[in-house]
Amino acid sequence: MEVILLERVEKLGAIGDVVKVKDGFARNFLLPRKKALRANEANRKVFEANRARIEADNANRRGEAEKEAATFKDVSVTLIRQASNVGQLYGSVAVRDLLDALAAAPPLGPLLRAVDQIPHARERRAEPPERNEAVLGHASYTPRRAAADSDE
Repeated sequence: MEVILLERVEKLGAIGDVVKVKDGFARNFLLPRKKALRANEANRKVFEANRARIEADNANRRGEAEKEAATFKDVSVTLIRQASNVGQLYGSVAVRDLLDALAAAPPLGPLLRAVDQIPHARERRAEPPERNEAVLGHASYTPRRAAADSDE
């Protein structure tokens, strides 16, 4: 099936590209999420008429995402988990653990607590996020052994 992309889709194309994708990918992902239109003459005319608005909306979303990513710059959190002598974790660090630690961090606490006020936000944030070229932030953690686990 041929579709017209309404936003950049990683490994597929940019705004306005006409690409051929499998029918299931278009029906189950691209079309329901308003990332693409079927490539027929009527939709091509509609897209060309609205192209400037669509590109402006995408540029605005990118700008907002970059501003939000700037709030996470130079933020560091420490999560204490059980680990072996070589540093391999005995469990896992979930997305929820990172979000809770970031919510406790002073510069980000109000931002993340405001998101928790939205109904069902905690459940939605537990899902893996979609990849978005606009989010430029980077988070990392270093596993540390808990004081009770040390062999010294």
